[in-house]
Amino acid sequence: MPMCILAVAVIPGGVEGASYAMLSTWMNVAGEVASDIGTGFTSIWNVSNCTLSKGKYGGMWRLTVLTSCLQLAPVFLIWMMPRDKGEVFESLKHEVVSRTAGLVFLIVLFGSILGTLVYSVDIIYTATDDDAGCADDDSDDGSARRLEGLLQGLFAGRR
Repeated sequence: MPMCILAVAVIPGGVEGASYAMLSTWMNVAGEVASDIGTGFTSIWNVSNCTLSKGKYGGMWRLTVLTSCLQLAPVFLIWMMPRDKGEVFESLKHEVVSRTAGLVFLIVLFGSILGTLVYSVDIIYTATDDDAGCADDDSDDGSARRLEGLLQGLFAGRR
């Protein structure tokens, strides 16, 4: 809701519908990307249903601490927000149109959608039945190996 209130103050007349559609699309894509990142974090520590049903919560508390700390990340971006309505209206007077900003917006938007699609397909096709029989595995034995695999997957394209 705060984003919508801020957007109403900034959006010029006549393009409210398109701007709201863009904001809604961005919020939906951001939710999906956040979900994918959260799913990726579960591969760092074993937090499967099988492990939790055995009473092994070693990975769960670590994941909880990590995600709780990450929720504070937006606090460090508050400096980017306008200080008051006057600053918003002052920036609107200049009527500067940035094609670069629009291009970056579209690249991030479609890159996020593509990344979510690729990640989802990868999860579907690489899923195994490791937890099907609730095999005896320790909750922390493979955490370093899983973290290494996750980092290799993230940075594989940079070589």
